[in-house]
Amino acid sequence: YTEQLSYLTPSWCPYLVLQAFAGPMAAATASTLTNPMDVIRARVQVEGRNSILSTFKQLMAEEGPWGLMKGLSARIISVTPSAFVIVVGYETLKKLSLRPELVDSRHW
Repeated sequence: YTEQLSYLTPSWCPYLVLQAFAGPMAAATASTLTNPMDVIRARVQVEGRNSILSTFKQLMAEEGPWGLMKGLSARIISVTPSAFVIVVGYETLKKLSLRPELVDSRHW
């Protein structure tokens, strides 16, 4: 996402700001894509079922496709701030740990 955001922002915008937005966006995307599998996994564990396929079929029959998205908003709300902190912390420490002569040779 960082590269796509760089096309939309002014050239004076710090690279760390782009990364600070791109990290949570990537986390939200990953959460959206993996949430259906997580819903089915949780149901298999809680209900003590043996089959992922039968759990999927029952979920689709009872709740429809939107049943696969249960808990997504809570998951995104929990993962977005942590992704922001991790990305900003990592990039800041990476920049601070460089030798002074290399700082200007890197794209920040």
